[in-house]
Amino acid sequence: MGKKDHDKGSSSTASGDKAKNEEKDKPSPTPTESETGADDGSGDTTGGTGTTPTGSAPPAEGAKYTKIVDSVPITVRGPDSGLDSTYVDLDQPLVDPTSSQMDYDDAELRIDGSSVSFGTSMGEANGSTDKECRAGADQNPYTDSLSAESINRDEQIAKGDYLCTITSDGNLALWEVTEVKSPQDQDYMPDIRGTVTVWKITT
Repeated sequence: MGKKDHDKGSSSTASGDKAKNEEKDKPSPTPTESETGADDGSGDTTGGTGTTPTGSAPPAEGAKYTKIVDSVPITVRGPDSGLDSTYVDLDQPLVDPTSSQMDYDDAELRIDGSSVSFGTSMGEANGSTDKECRAGADQNPYTDSLSAESINRDEQIAKGDYLCTITSDGNLALWEVTEVKSPQDQDYMPDIRGTVTVWKITT
């Protein structure tokens, strides 16, 4: 997926300075027995691209993860189903197909006819473990939104992807994508199916 990596790289350059300023204000974490050991050894690196998470969580270094939701299936349907917009709260997990039953700030995913926007910084992980998911959320985020075209044609979101975020409630959420069904008109959002796993983060 060369195009996917290129898009993320350009976003990272644009926002790198912001991440550096945020890191200066963070307290130094105290390691514990369950220290996660970030892949690059740089501690609580945030990656510096994409959206700013509305939730907060302990730094990756020294964090403990307790699974509270295990592989719950969800489906986010595109506009071919007659839906104008959809909100997704990964903490529950819960899909609001009318965007009328869920608070805007609770939604990690907001889908309209032609794009998906992220309420919290969403990244792609290399695997489905808690540590891999946290590294993806912190170090490999998308931009703050993706167009339907980039998903349908460029596979910015594809079957087998692990999408991770620190949720609005401060949990770690993984959406493992199991199917992307593109509509005939690829300018519109596809149906995306997957399973959600959520960990509570403590120190």
